[in-house]
This record gives sequence, structure tokens and C-alpha cells, in this order.
Amino acid sequence: MTDGKMTLEAGVQWLTKVNRDRARLVYTSPKGYIVLHTGAAEELVHVQISAGRQAPEGEHWPAEIQQEYYDAGLRQARVSANFRGKWIKGQLNQGGMSTLTQALMKGFGEGIRGEAWECSEENVAAVQTSGVEDAMNYLAKNRTWQARTGLYRMLLKSRLLVVVEDEGIGKNTQFKPIDTIGSHSVYGAFTSYEALDAFSPLPTRSIAVPGEILFPELVSARAGALRLNPGTTPSGELYGNELMIIVDGIKRMQGVH
Repeated sequence: MTDGKMTLEAGVQWLTKVNRDRARLVYTSPKGYIVLHTGAAEELVHVQISAGRQAPEGEHWPAEIQQEYYDAGLRQARVSANFRGKWIKGQLNQGGMSTLTQALMKGFGEGIRGEAWECSEENVAAVQTSGVEDAMNYLAKNRTWQARTGLYRMLLKSRLLVVVEDEGIGKNTQFKPIDTIGSHSVYGAFTSYEALDAFSPLPTRSIAVPGEILFPELVSARAGALRLNPGTTPSGELYGNELMIIVDGIKRMQGVH
């Protein structure tokens, strides 16, 4: 990851020309955050502004500011969600950022123009989740044991993105709890980077973990639950007893009793 500081204008130019897998421009203040991110293979720049459950405690956007964001092209799927929008890189290069910038200045103030934007470049881990979202959608419509075990099988074949405390050479990787159930930790796993960004737009450490490794680790950690794609759709939650069922299935496949 490469980090540095830029003005908003310089940062937008950097985003439209970046060659790394993922690039992010972040502004934070007591009012919340603004995140712009893209990838080398993408033609779009994604924008999020903290709101709802991700707004700082006690902060909320007045109706007139919300209208400014809406007029600039940002949308809030529900009251608890962030404002989100997408811009074509070419449009930003041609001055399409001006309306959005004006809205951001009214919300956050003139400070957004200064060199207070943190820029970072990130490598993308190999995610393999083909069929998982279809299985989640099917289970949502068909609450049968067959549908549930079908999802379990798809998860075992997958490589899901999991939020971690830290990772790297010489460091022990630990899954990072996103919530608790009683005295037990709840962890998060995601089928795509887009789903991860919906949950946590700010830079978040994550690794892609094969299902056959992930679930035994969660059981060993006495996880209360694993939430799949929290903050977006499709989403779901596997409780501790379900995690144990999946691990028992692994043992049977391996001939371990």
C-alpha cells in the first residue's frame, strides 16, 4: 500500500490515471468522511459520504445539505446508509467534479480542497465466490434444509474476504470482530470488494480465506456468528451452531470422525 496526501483536485486526477488494483482517496473530519475509490480496470469512480449508522455519534446532515448531495447525484438507499454515487472517469477529467465539489464544500467546508486527502493504493486478494450470492438469494426465498446446505457447500468452495486485525510477514493474522452476541464475537465475510466497501468504505484490512480454512478457524475462535455481506444485499448470518454443522461436514468429507 502506498500512502500520501493530496488536494482534492490532484487526487481526482490521480484516481483517473491510477494503475493499481484499487486506489482510494479519503477525507475525514469531525463531521464524518468522504471516500472516492476506483481500480485500474474500472471506468468508474465510486463516492461515499458517511451518513446514517456510519456518521459520527451525534452528527447528522441537515435537510438542505442532504438536498445538495442528492442534486449532485448522490443517493441514500435508506436512512441508515451512506450517500453513494458513481462517476465516469472521463466525466471527472472534463470538470464533472464541480457540482459534487460544491455540495461537499457546503457539507464539510472549504477544508476539503486542501492537502488533507489521504491517498492509498492497494493490492486485490484473489476472491472466489461464484455461485455464493445466488445460493444466498435462493435461501432467502426457499427456507428449506436443502437450500441451506446448498449454501454451505458453496461457501466451502469459496474464498471469501474476511476483515482482519493485521496481516503480513512475521505477523499473526487475526479475524477482526464486527459485533458481539452476548460474550461471543461476530465476524464479517464478503463475496466481493464492492460488498466490503458498502460495509466499510474506509480502508479496511482484509484477506481472502478458503471456506475449508475459514469455518474451522471460526469454530476454534468460538464465534457467535458470521455475517455475510453486512450492509448490502444479498446478506445473511450464520450462527455458531451452523458454523459447527459446516465444520462437521468438512470432517465427514475428509473421513475424520
